[in-house]
Amino acid sequence: ARNPSVRYIATMRPLREVITSMVPFINDRSPEFRRLWGGFPGPHLNSEDILALMLRTPRMFFTFARAWWEVRAEPNVLLLHFHDLKKDLRGEVQRVISFLGESRTDEELELVLHKAGFAYMKANALKFVIMTGPNRDIPVTEKLVNKGQMGGAGTAFTPAMNKTLESALAQHVGDLPDLMHWWEHGGEYSRE
Repeated sequence: ARNPSVRYIATMRPLREVITSMVPFINDRSPEFRRLWGGFPGPHLNSEDILALMLRTPRMFFTFARAWWEVRAEPNVLLLHFHDLKKDLRGEVQRVISFLGESRTDEELELVLHKAGFAYMKANALKFVIMTGPNRDIPVTEKLVNKGQMGGAGTAFTPAMNKTLESALAQHVGDLPDLMHWWEHGGEYSRE
């Protein structure tokens, strides 16, 4: 990546899950935020609306994934996957610590795991609210932490939506089958 003295960590999640997760996140925009943005986003967006938004802004998703995938072999780049974090938070946190060239005592590691866990984030949701506005006093959303689960996108996607997303994936990253597989499932990835 650009600056070899900086460590970069990028996290990805399957796009169906991203879209499904974005529905409550987008719909929970605060009234102050909506006023600031002239009524954007409109009320009650569904998964189909979010998919359409994603297709209009491919750089936000496809270019992001492609760019990080193309530099994954760099020694200062680490890719994390949401599924891996959910399956083995301890292992992934230890991987990050090692990547950063750091070490932590068992007590410090337990504190990190506690604060990186869903229960802590849900109980302390206000710490994760994004603020905006000229004085950073307008909440973007009333809550940022939703369910913290893997999967769950199946019921939100129609066959037509699946076909549309598969077509977009093929168009934007279809020449990178290893990325397509890793993006959907997580796990080990080749650094070559």
